[in-house]
Amino acid sequence: MTTITLLLRTDAKHVADDCTITWTLAQPDTVDLDQLTPRARTLAEAIAQLPDGRKGEVLCEHQTKTRADLTPHAEVWLSPEQMTQPAQQTWAAWDKYPADSPMPAAEYLERQARKIPPEWRIVSAWSIDRRYEPVPSVAAGAADDLLTARGVVEYLARHHGRHIGPGTWRSYAARGQAPKAATRVGREGLWSPADVDAWARGGWHAAGEGRR
Repeated sequence: MTTITLLLRTDAKHVADDCTITWTLAQPDTVDLDQLTPRARTLAEAIAQLPDGRKGEVLCEHQTKTRADLTPHAEVWLSPEQMTQPAQQTWAAWDKYPADSPMPAAEYLERQARKIPPEWRIVSAWSIDRRYEPVPSVAAGAADDLLTARGVVEYLARHHGRHIGPGTWRSYAARGQAPKAATRVGREGLWSPADVDAWARGGWHAAGEGRR
């Protein structure tokens, strides 16, 4: 068992009927890295690099696109060496995680990791001086591209111009009108982008899992 301590939560405010205000203060959570999926483990390792393990900005690299691909007039702004480097961006779109939430920290990390599109691999924590080295599980996390229902609908909108809600996708999957989840993490189903692509292009039913 490999454990790390992370400060992921925020203080929770409570207002009583008599308007008395009390607080539940955020405390660190201990997380077993071996119990996380590779993508969530990579995110946890990146946060562990930050002071006190307090969640912050994470550095991500695009799996296929270079800096030149995503930089307008790249030849003006980038050196030949920079042109071929992977495109990078930071991520910090954390959901709120109050101190009194009953959600286990591992489940919270799983949900946050799946918010990062699969075409972006998590590399390390981010700092302005780029002092953080890539975390140990970069390669394994990059290969873990499974999507939550929310990730599926964002993926469909981004890559196929299809706009549905997470509940609709879950309903389709439950009725056999869309692929079943490839696996589950706790209560959350995870889908393969390849299955989602096949469904969006009309090839999934032809592959033999058609409507029932």
